[in-house]
Amino acid sequence: MTQTQVDLFVGAVWLVCVIVCILKWKTSTAILAIGASIAIAVGPLITGNYLFNLLSPIKLAPFICAIRLAKPVSWWAKWFYWGPMGSDRRLLRPSPKLARALARFPPAVAQLCLVRPK
Repeated sequence: MTQTQVDLFVGAVWLVCVIVCILKWKTSTAILAIGASIAIAVGPLITGNYLFNLLSPIKLAPFICAIRLAKPVSWWAKWFYWGPMGSDRRLLRPSPKLARALARFPPAVAQLCLVRPK
């Protein structure tokens, strides 16, 4: 593999992780990572030095965010954490990940999850 192919592959994986961050409602992490990537790419053109490379750890945040637990009201949680539903749209059996997400996030966020939207 050439360096260009490796860069394209890593960039594609990074973009998928940013999309997963948005689906998990961790938008601040996604916006911060996109901003850091733009600053790293444009910084040397503006200032002539590589001071903006100090932002490179922030650029890696979507990789960590894609692994962590989603907020219970996010699209990701509704697709993957909700268990089977009855005919009255009630949760028959909550999944363990949904229980962990409801326990981790504040009650105000958890109350939004009690009824799944149609």
